[in-house]
Amino acid sequence: MAKNGLTLIKDDPEPTGKKTFIVVTRMKINARCKRWVNAQGKAIMAVYPKDNAPVSSRVQFKPGTTLEVYQEIVTADGGGQYRAIKGSYILHKPYTLYVNVSNVKKTG
Repeated sequence: MAKNGLTLIKDDPEPTGKKTFIVVTRMKINARCKRWVNAQGKAIMAVYPKDNAPVSSRVQFKPGTTLEVYQEIVTADGGGQYRAIKGSYILHKPYTLYVNVSNVKKTG
């Protein structure tokens, strides 16, 4: 159902394809999820589990954390680029978790 030009995402299946490893380079970063899609089909990312959640309930990664992610880059509304974290980090379906590529670097 569209509201204010946005469509709520009810299911964000885990991607398939090649994976790579990345390392978090910034101070703590929040995992994100696709919450809505705008009229142009671009995902609108939100902090997981929600933007106004207390910091203690957010999924965060510290600098130096290594994550396995999918190589495909998702460009969200506003131009931010994200990679999906491999399935072991999907905590509560239907959301796949993502990290912003500007906060990480590839390993190896």
